[in-house]
Amino acid sequence: MDYLITSHDPRFPLRVRLCVMVALLLLPALVVAGALSFRLAAAEREQIEQELARTAEQRATEIDREIESTKAMLVVLAGSRYLQTGDLEGFHRRASEIARQLGTLVVLHRPTQDRRVITTSVPWDETPELTMPAVRLAAEQRAIESGQAVVSDVFFGPVSKQYLVAVILPVMRNGVCDYVLSIGIPAAKLSSILASHVHGPGRVDVILDRRNAFVARSGNSDAFVGTQAPSEVAWSELPNAGMLDVTNRDGIRFHDAYRRAKSTGWLMLSSVEETVLNATIRKAWASSVGTTLALFVSAIGLTYLTGRRIERTVGKIGIDRRPTGQEFALLLDSAPNGVVLVDTNGLIVLTNRQLEQMFGYAGHEMIGRPVEILIPGDFRSGHVALRQDFVQHSTMRPMGAGRDILGRRKDGGEFPIEIGLNPIATHSGQYVMATVVDVTARVSAARALHVATTERDQLRRRLMQAAEDERLRLARELHDQTGQPLIAATLAAKDLARSLDPEGQQKLAKLNGLLDLIGRTLHQVAWELRPASIDELGLKTTLNNYVADWSAQIGVDADFLCDVDIDHMPDETRTTIYRVVQEALTNIAKHAVDAKNVSVVLKRTGSTLQLTIDDRGDGFDLAESLGKPSKLGSLGIPSMRERVALIGGTLDVESSIGFGTTVYARIPMPQVEVAT
Repeated sequence: MDYLITSHDPRFPLRVRLCVMVALLLLPALVVAGALSFRLAAAEREQIEQELARTAEQRATEIDREIESTKAMLVVLAGSRYLQTGDLEGFHRRASEIARQLGTLVVLHRPTQDRRVITTSVPWDETPELTMPAVRLAAEQRAIESGQAVVSDVFFGPVSKQYLVAVILPVMRNGVCDYVLSIGIPAAKLSSILASHVHGPGRVDVILDRRNAFVARSGNSDAFVGTQAPSEVAWSELPNAGMLDVTNRDGIRFHDAYRRAKSTGWLMLSSVEETVLNATIRKAWASSVGTTLALFVSAIGLTYLTGRRIERTVGKIGIDRRPTGQEFALLLDSAPNGVVLVDTNGLIVLTNRQLEQMFGYAGHEMIGRPVEILIPGDFRSGHVALRQDFVQHSTMRPMGAGRDILGRRKDGGEFPIEIGLNPIATHSGQYVMATVVDVTARVSAARALHVATTERDQLRRRLMQAAEDERLRLARELHDQTGQPLIAATLAAKDLARSLDPEGQQKLAKLNGLLDLIGRTLHQVAWELRPASIDELGLKTTLNNYVADWSAQIGVDADFLCDVDIDHMPDETRTTIYRVVQEALTNIAKHAVDAKNVSVVLKRTGSTLQLTIDDRGDGFDLAESLGKPSKLGSLGIPSMRERVALIGGTLDVESSIGFGTTVYARIPMPQVEVAT
């Protein structure tokens, strides 16, 4: 065979041409590695943003809960017998006890020119004059005009000497405001709520009132409360939820997720410093650039030295000179992969050093022997027929496409390889050149990735199970710890009714109504967290009851059909089915406003359990809505799909505007039998 190495331009030495070749080979791989690093960094940034959004929503819920609790306490104080009988000293004593327990202030005064007040911040025998800030006065006026409880923005209390938020309730008598009763929540208390949840460096949670003033802050609260937020953002024009970037008054750039609280209209912001948020990208950039430069310089340097050594040893190969046998052997041995040349009889004619090291043979041990010595014994007979067929239909292609190929070392060890086949025609005959690549590292990496993915899925399962266990624990505590006290309070109120006059009985009836509402609300919350009937009555009965209750509450006809024994499936599978049905029906109630009929069907098809939830509502554009989580409910299609995937199933959603929406969940259930 004749081999010729040529140069397009003799002015460039061999070492330069080799460096250029290596550079061209390395650059695509380095670019891909850098792109992957940046994609991972961008994914981590997106995860942080999602966590900020969840935190802002949680803080908004907590503040709404605090305000609603304060309103309920105002209603209780307004109905106090001390206030009804005019025993203001007794009212002061009772209000002081409540204020001390809650860490708040209670203020009572008449809406007249006489601004003397009863306040729990001073003893009973002191009656300070009420110098009411404009913010507090405006909120009181709104409360008197509406006859409802009103929440003020933040203001500085002249008596308590601290920043407060007032929840104000007019006490009406015969259609006239007799007293104005308010509870002042210290801004420090709200700040402590925020500070108890903030984790990680550069993180801060903030509450802004309707005037864009700081109500509370998780860190350095005293320096911010009562001051105005940066004016670069039109805070009042922001929607109810979203993301934004803002610079604080110290010049620090923050990335914020915000939610507007329903009860107050305040903005809840969960923020992280841009330097912290971008740290991952900077780290990926530095690592990628550093690794790329080091690898590139090392490869080019090694190639340059190798090329110079070749030039010094055998001279430069010109465009009109064939390489010598030594030059050819050196070039062949410098190939990055193993190379073997085989004749039409399957005998090895030529090998390079990489192949010899890969299989553990010396060169002379392979020359003249069948190429099948490099193949495991179980595959040798089949390989002979494949080799002969390749000789008859020679074409350049990979060997064993779509199959795993193993090589056999001299010591009997086996390892994964990839082989490329290239037929060569010379004046001395036909040959096949095979390029062999050891892919052990790649296979090991794939196995490690599979193990990591499996561990990740197991961790997700444990996290979901822990969440379900916590839901069950909370549901039981809500039922056990609050149910009996509420019943006792109701019974005590009924006993008290006998000793009250008609007006007192009427007010007591309102209190009983509030207690009943609290009981029903707690029961509903406990049910939503984890219906005990899943474990007590079984999943089939629980789903039937849930669909019926949902239909009665929403006013939409709903059918539940199940011909499969689903009560003896694993807990994880039963919980997943229940959560998917619950989320799908919740989304129908929120978004399918024109739905006339809903069906929930569980049936077995072969070895698959199929759950179908279908509505005849107005439908939606699925592709457009995938980018809008709020359109798809609190769980969302991706999370529903992930839940089902963790138990080995699949979930698909079909929707068309005007034709409704259908959710399909398919779960492999080889052990499920049709009920008889």
